[in-house]
Amino acid sequence: MGMKGYLHWCAWMFKFSTSITICCVLMTAIFYVPTASGAIINHSDPLTIFLFLYLYAVAIVTFAFAASAAFSHSNLATLIVSVGGLGRLALARWAGWSGVQVGRHVEWGIRSHDLPR
Repeated sequence: MGMKGYLHWCAWMFKFSTSITICCVLMTAIFYVPTASGAIINHSDPLTIFLFLYLYAVAIVTFAFAASAAFSHSNLATLIVSVGGLGRLALARWAGWSGVQVGRHVEWGIRSHDLPR
């Protein structure tokens, strides 16, 4: 393209961060819209939710950039990263790492903590 490598990556990151910011602002707004049964998220600060969503999205884009640098063909990179991600999820399900479940107790990974009543 005639640009230095870092300018190319910075331009793509700026492009994605702009769309990510818009999406995260909209998602945060939707989470806090009052409904008949209350907002989707009632007891969290909107800035915290926005930062969580934004940083998670930036981490995914950064991972995609890092993975794309390791492969010369985009189809091969997409296949390997997708299969790797699905494999990780399948391994987590098989090993019983259920993530976070809210019910009578809260589970974080494989440890369980009782909620106060």
